[in-house]
Amino acid sequence: MEHTFASQSVITIEAAAEAWLAHLQTRRRRPIKPASVKTFRSYLDAHILPRLGQLEVGSVGVAVLRKFIDELDGAGLSAKSQVEITSCVKSIIASVCDAEGEPLYTRKWDNERLDLPLVNPAEQHTPIVTKEQIEAALQASEEPHKYLYALAAGSGLRIGELLAIKLADDGACSYFDSEEARIHVRQSVWRGELQAPKTLSAVRTVELPRDLGAMLVSFGGKRTGFMFGNGRRLSASTARENLAKHGISGFHSFRRFRATTLLASRVPSVLTKYWLGHSTHGDITEHYANGGMTNDEGLRREWCERVGLGFKLP
Repeated sequence: MEHTFASQSVITIEAAAEAWLAHLQTRRRRPIKPASVKTFRSYLDAHILPRLGQLEVGSVGVAVLRKFIDELDGAGLSAKSQVEITSCVKSIIASVCDAEGEPLYTRKWDNERLDLPLVNPAEQHTPIVTKEQIEAALQASEEPHKYLYALAAGSGLRIGELLAIKLADDGACSYFDSEEARIHVRQSVWRGELQAPKTLSAVRTVELPRDLGAMLVSFGGKRTGFMFGNGRRLSASTARENLAKHGISGFHSFRRFRATTLLASRVPSVLTKYWLGHSTHGDITEHYANGGMTNDEGLRREWCERVGLGFKLP
């Protein structure tokens, strides 16, 4: 159940949307992250509420939603954006329930009738950094960015996960295990604040090739606190500004590079997903295999060293 309304009350899309978003943030089961709140809020303020906000929820059916999609398309929004914003509208309508948790407005949406565009993965902007770009960036960079780039490309960690790493275990934060050359991912940074990782699957241990581990040991020295930022957390904006100087399109490029390196080395998909913090829940076979393979530290280390980095350290 998302939010309860009296069945006889007049409910606008705006009222339902605000209740829906508030519930997503405060529910006990899987409350959404601040980044998702920001995204949904932008969809509401820029597109949904100006066009549909004052309409009664019960009046929004296929015809109204199809006209809404036409307006999004006319405004030049991409197919992906149209699909995501329309999905929000569907969720808002589905969230309106009675005291028993039963939907007050059931809908059977047909994307063909809605004429919702298909998202072509080939048209999505998914830049990936090359081996040569990584090596050039490492040669040209100073502390701490040189080490940040090397770890990003050699681990596949998200930028928020990288910035949350500490040099010692404090029982709560992510930390670099220098003896075993691995990162224990427990937290992430978003807008300068520490928070739980993106998903439950993001809490994991990521092995690093030994040569990268040794490089990070020399970088850490006798410092304490966060690995990047000279004891204090390096800001994400500073990290991105420095990265842009090397012509690399965002830290996710490093993540895609690592994923490609693992796949090219024929690492079992369940292990690749584990290291990248992706869920295997949708695949029952992988879900069964997950515990046995990902809990085997020796096997993880063996695969890590077999794959290596895919690029040369300076």
